Amino acid sequence: MKGLPLPITGTGEETRDFTYVLDLVQGLLKAGYYKKAVGENFNLAAGIEISINRGNRVWKCSPCWNQ
Repeated sequence: MKGLPLPITGTGEETRDFTYVLDLVQGLLKAGYYKKAVGENFNLAAGIEISINRGNRVWKCSPCWNQ
């Protein structure tokens, strides 16, 4: 990101559920293990919504921000 501002569309108060990729992979593997899961729908998420503005503040504290 090199310290550049994150472009935000809207007010930034919109919320999203950011989920760790490994959690999604594990959920998909578990769903594929059970025959009764075939043809069913699944929502894989952390279940914790955060606003885009809050996510932006957290990201700016990350060591990756200025790289």
